[in-house]
Amino acid sequence: MPTDYRCQIVTQWFASDAARDYITNVLWYNAATTAPSAIGDALKTAFTKSTAPYYYAKNVWVKVYDHAAPLHSPPVYTTLYTGAGTTPVGPRQVAVCLSFFSGLNIRGQRGRIYIGPWPEGLVHEYVGSGQLSQLLALAGDIKNPGGADVIHRIHHVKTDSFSNVSNYFINNRWDTMRSRLPKETTRVTLP
Repeated sequence: MPTDYRCQIVTQWFASDAARDYITNVLWYNAATTAPSAIGDALKTAFTKSTAPYYYAKNVWVKVYDHAAPLHSPPVYTTLYTGAGTTPVGPRQVAVCLSFFSGLNIRGQRGRIYIGPWPEGLVHEYVGSGQLSQLLALAGDIKNPGGADVIHRIHHVKTDSFSNVSNYFINNRWDTMRSRLPKETTRVTLP
């Protein structure tokens, strides 16, 4: 019987990062026969290969959860990528949005993940063609990770139902994630 999996991709950019500064993206999959380890390993490769956005990060965990398991159950599979984690990055709240949808690009039929931060030398007024190429490759890699029977899905929380992803898109505009804003380190006030 096919199994639904929730996959968390958790990124720690530097060894000194506090847990609150980790970046988490969530993707959903359905697999008839492919093991969760194959899905997790394929996602780790997709996000961390030398041409991927998180190659420069210190740690990237991929955690695969069985959706049928009770809430707060441990992952059925976890894998870790360890990189250098020394490349200076631009603002952490600046990201590129990789969007996807099922059938029609309308509310309730779409999802997205935010990829960032980016190495500081790559952050300009618009997203560069190199980053767009990386995200197009990432979209192809996350479509069926681990096997042809693995289907990327959108989870509808209100109804606990799913729809299969049919299309992916990106644009050359930076997005801002307020939840990734760093804590202030200095405040100056005037009397």
